[in-house]
Amino acid sequence: MLFYTVEIGPVISCTCMDHRMRGAHCKHILMILLKVFRLRPTAKAFRSLTLSRTDVEEMYDNCVPDPSVLADEQLKQKINEKIYGPPSPTTTATVERRPLDTSDCPICFDEFKESEISKILFCKKCRNNIHQVCFDSWAAMRGSDVTCVYCRSPWEDDRSSKKDKGKRPLSRGPEGYVNFATEAGVSLKRALKYSHIWPDTSTYRR
Repeated sequence: MLFYTVEIGPVISCTCMDHRMRGAHCKHILMILLKVFRLRPTAKAFRSLTLSRTDVEEMYDNCVPDPSVLADEQLKQKINEKIYGPPSPTTTATVERRPLDTSDCPICFDEFKESEISKILFCKKCRNNIHQVCFDSWAAMRGSDVTCVYCRSPWEDDRSSKKDKGKRPLSRGPEGYVNFATEAGVSLKRALKYSHIWPDTSTYRR
């Protein structure tokens, strides 16, 4: 789990450490109740983390979120880029392999079979084919300097790019979660207090 998740239902909960440790309302739950459901400070949800099904249905029926707390498309894009990285540029032309009957495998010298096309790789530069098993043996001998058996160009392996797609190191806080405050233009300084808005919820239990 990379992000805090608030669940509003018969049992109100949040995945943040504050709620998990104290078992009480955290700032994330309070923000959802106040800004998304726009409840009055006297609402039952501020006093208890356990609600009846009728209470929950009434909350959702009357839910009109504050537009200022909804993520617009630009913010969604920034968040996605922080998680997955910037979108990769679109390729203008697709490189196609040479026909399988134009040559044999340069490693084992066996001919290629159309029925085994899924196990046959090809160089993106010279477009020549090679058995996947044979190439893996070749790559193991080359170490980090993997090149095409034919043209000696640096090898571009689609398998590794697909495997790593969408993965990038994320900057996490002390609790292991990702903070999107910068992307949302929100100050990281915790200065706002809600004690003057509603009662001390820490004295209530589920």
